[in-house]
Amino acid sequence: MKEYVEMAEKTLPAEGAKEKDVVRSAKERYSITYEKIWPEMEKLVKKDLELEELRKLLEQALSGSEGEKGDKKEGRDAPQGQKEDGETRPDPAKLRELLKQLPEELKKELEKMRPSQTGEEQPEKEKTRPDARNGQDVINEDKTEEEEENMEGKESGESAKGKKEKTVISGQEGGEKQEGNPLPLDQISDELKKELRKVFDGLSEEEKEFLQHMARKTLEYIEDEIVREFSGKLAEDEPETHVVFEARQKKEEKMKKLEEAEERLKREKVLVKHELEEIEKKQAKISENKNGYMRAYEEVRVLDDALYRRLDEIFTPNIKRNIKMKSAGLKPNLLKVFKWEAGIMAGAKALDSKIFESYSRHEKKDYVFFILNDMSNSMGNGGKIENDFKAKILLSEVLNRLGVKFAVAGFNDDFFQFKNSGEDLNDKIREKMNGMKMVEGYTDTGRALVTASRDLEKEFAKEKFLLVLTDGMPMTLEKDAPSETHRAVADILKKTSQKLIGIGLGPKTEFVREYFPASIVEEDVRNLPETLSALLEDMILNPEKYAYKNDR
Repeated sequence: MKEYVEMAEKTLPAEGAKEKDVVRSAKERYSITYEKIWPEMEKLVKKDLELEELRKLLEQALSGSEGEKGDKKEGRDAPQGQKEDGETRPDPAKLRELLKQLPEELKKELEKMRPSQTGEEQPEKEKTRPDARNGQDVINEDKTEEEEENMEGKESGESAKGKKEKTVISGQEGGEKQEGNPLPLDQISDELKKELRKVFDGLSEEEKEFLQHMARKTLEYIEDEIVREFSGKLAEDEPETHVVFEARQKKEEKMKKLEEAEERLKREKVLVKHELEEIEKKQAKISENKNGYMRAYEEVRVLDDALYRRLDEIFTPNIKRNIKMKSAGLKPNLLKVFKWEAGIMAGAKALDSKIFESYSRHEKKDYVFFILNDMSNSMGNGGKIENDFKAKILLSEVLNRLGVKFAVAGFNDDFFQFKNSGEDLNDKIREKMNGMKMVEGYTDTGRALVTASRDLEKEFAKEKFLLVLTDGMPMTLEKDAPSETHRAVADILKKTSQKLIGIGLGPKTEFVREYFPASIVEEDVRNLPETLSALLEDMILNPEKYAYKNDR
């Protein structure tokens, strides 16, 4: 790599170079480093990592050897093969059994790596082996008991009498101090390395991950030491170690997550606020519509209650009014019996013998109503649509309380169905009926009559009523509206049993009598709710009055 390193050095710009020259030089230097130098460095790093994995494998195997000095040394007494820090440590006993299976010549070569086992003297320089659990150092020293006690007394104030070795943890957290001469795997044969690699590959994934983690931490520590040794002394800040880098990275990631969470919370608050505003708008609109209906209903509630009571008596009459007395029967009337007996005892010559009760059965009222309302432009004048709206609400609420089927529709140039006879008068329908106050267009009465009559004819009921409320003559731009209306009325009266009633709304509406044989005119639209109330009661009591007769 020397050639490319020198080449990269030559790309450094001269002092005082222009910015474009500095940028060009930087790009060139980056290209050389990334494309030429790093690929070779990557091979070396990979080789170092593989070698360090095997070193950790042997250290684990030797850390629990029977008879080895310092079996219970600090940092080496954790349960073998147990989870620590989320990883699984290989079992030293298992590793030793695997190493025993090596060929004899390779075992001998392996034994040379353990000077304490061969009787060789320890070098004067401290020898270190990384702690099996956390990648920290274990420094073995051959000291006398007295020297050890003195040393430990100075460092920790604790007595270490009876011990032969002492454990010293390096100051570099997560790394290893590489003083002395750790297991010299770079000096062993390729054949032994190959066999050790087979042993390594035979471990579980969790065990391999543990050794790989320890190997990376060792190399990171060595790298930090090299950087610290060769960094310039004039640098203001010390080079960042891997431990510091990881701590900073975790902190930055945590801060980033917090910022993202805060940003997400802000967006969610904006969305929630927007959704709440939309909900409030919809609720306000619904409330406005409901209030429009309910405000109108409040104004006619008194009429509703009075009309309901009268009509309810018609539909479900008081049973007492239907009792008739007969001279024979099954149920005697006690009051009549007492009077009859008292008369006999008194010697009365003429007595009323009708002392038995008899009930007359009322025919069930079977009605259906279709309310068809003019919604043309002219209905917007003189408060007609507002009073008409109240009248329709009155009829709708009363009929609904009585359980009588009814439909409500409007017309101008088009036809609008607000309620079908098969629907209940619920809040959704009430909200929809607010649309009856919309006025526009012309008065296409004939087409509306045909549509309404066709729908009404589908109903099964004894009495069918079609009410048409309008304030203007039939008129459209495309056809002869008056003639079409006459034909529609004639067809309804002659071809169906429907009772058709025309209702003129406001002054100058006597024309309804020209189109509808059964009709009324209410010039003062303020009285319309009362007028329709009386009309509804009369239709229910006397439906025959509104039947079409050919002699009219």
